[in-house]
Amino acid sequence: MNQSVTDKELKEPINLPTLLSGISVGTWQEDFPLTGRDFEHLKQGNPFIITCGHSMLLTSAGLALSLIGKNASKIKHPDIIIYDGEYVALITGLALSALCYLISLFIPSDKKKLMKRLKKHFDTSQKKRAYMPEGETEQ
Repeated sequence: MNQSVTDKELKEPINLPTLLSGISVGTWQEDFPLTGRDFEHLKQGNPFIITCGHSMLLTSAGLALSLIGKNASKIKHPDIIIYDGEYVALITGLALSALCYLISLFIPSDKKKLMKRLKKHFDTSQKKRAYMPEGETEQ
């Protein structure tokens, strides 16, 4: 149906069924076959070693805040005692926390493996543009 209308005055509507109107344009990509077990690995969270690192880091942050308060109070009250062990505990906590994070880089976890598979899938699976009439859903 290649008809054209040129230099004519139109007095009634012309139906153009092949004209793209009411169309959604989207980008589609192959689905990732996510299983229930994969979902649980994603939902589970971080490995235990990372949780330990977080705990030590937060404990060290609390100790650091306490030492900041003590040092600030020592200006007005010089008789306040700050023991060397408090600084040793702070440094030890920060070091152990860093060690936990470092160890976690080398310990494989199901979540890390799944995230690598997801990244590889979406990096390598082809994308395609598609047109879909509005109101329709792909089954």
